[in-house]
Amino acid sequence: MITTTPQPRTAADLPAGADPYKDWTDSMGDELNASSKIAYRTLWDAWCWWLGENGQTWSTATAATIQQFLGGPAPERAGRRKALSATHMSSYTRQRYWRILRGVYHRAVASGKLANNPTLDVPDEKRPSISEVDRLSQVLEPAVFKRLRKAKTLSTIIKVKNENDWWHVRDRAMLAVLVDTGITTSELIALRGVDLRRADNKPLSLQQVAHPESNSQTLLLEVMLSDQLVGRQLEISQPMAELVLMWVCARAALFAKRSGRPPGGDAGQHQPDWLEPLFVARRAAAPKPGVEPQALPPMDPTSVYYAVSQALKRLRKSAGSAQPAAGGPHVAQGPAVIRNSVIRLWLDTLEVPEVVARAGLKRMESLRLKAE
Repeated sequence: MITTTPQPRTAADLPAGADPYKDWTDSMGDELNASSKIAYRTLWDAWCWWLGENGQTWSTATAATIQQFLGGPAPERAGRRKALSATHMSSYTRQRYWRILRGVYHRAVASGKLANNPTLDVPDEKRPSISEVDRLSQVLEPAVFKRLRKAKTLSTIIKVKNENDWWHVRDRAMLAVLVDTGITTSELIALRGVDLRRADNKPLSLQQVAHPESNSQTLLLEVMLSDQLVGRQLEISQPMAELVLMWVCARAALFAKRSGRPPGGDAGQHQPDWLEPLFVARRAAAPKPGVEPQALPPMDPTSVYYAVSQALKRLRKSAGSAQPAAGGPHVAQGPAVIRNSVIRLWLDTLEVPEVVARAGLKRMESLRLKAE
């Protein structure tokens, strides 16, 4: 006799009103934005897939089932990326699953779909919390972050060999923006040339930035409103601004070379190159038939992550700092760890409302780092 493992039904397979995850997100209202609902849906589907692999469904899960799940590795199915560990999930991932399970099962009991909430039967000492090791791994070591905040360090760890080596000029500027403003990867990718402004809030012009080293000035950066974060204007310090202006010049030359058109002189005139992405990819994706190739194609999250992680590796090597140990706790390496470190610095030096505003957060509760 051949037996098959029960598979969880997706939201599309369920009759109206029978999706416990949707019931929970609907009950949360504005407390969950659209992006969070999509991200959490992936986790809920991964939980349901794991249950199916173990002969259960969401409604038959017990406290013991939940403990077994949270004590193992993160599922790699149902839209989830490959797990970082084959034996256990990080305490951050465990905490996210716990929040979803606690919320969905609470709502299911409140709406009469279940008689018992299994998360309430999990002993207090077994309930997930974020470990101090994982918390520390999400920010840069103090000595590394201190060096990263210096423009001279960025010039040292990211060498520019010649004028054709434009992507290293870009990477310096990209790190300078991340370190000074703490913006997210998606916000960085969404930036356009016109989003850079002079300290007096007037548009930049190529004539003014032709010699960045002789134009000591701070810059302002307009960060656009997104689904998750609030729009805001942030300042780029003078030393870091010099690296950014060098990239503005290199970017203009790149635009002229690729498009065959001269770059616009003034961002306020809305010339085509100023409206293109501020940070551009080395290679554009193949254009669709009949569509003109983009002279300044946007970067993608993978290329941003690679550029940042490589810079951090070189920084640790130049400083004689140990690289993250294989098999040890996962240490963040991309733009997120810079943002976390910047927010931690702000928490140590500014009032919380100012930190929330600079970070673009909609609610104070979104702050996950605490000043020590």
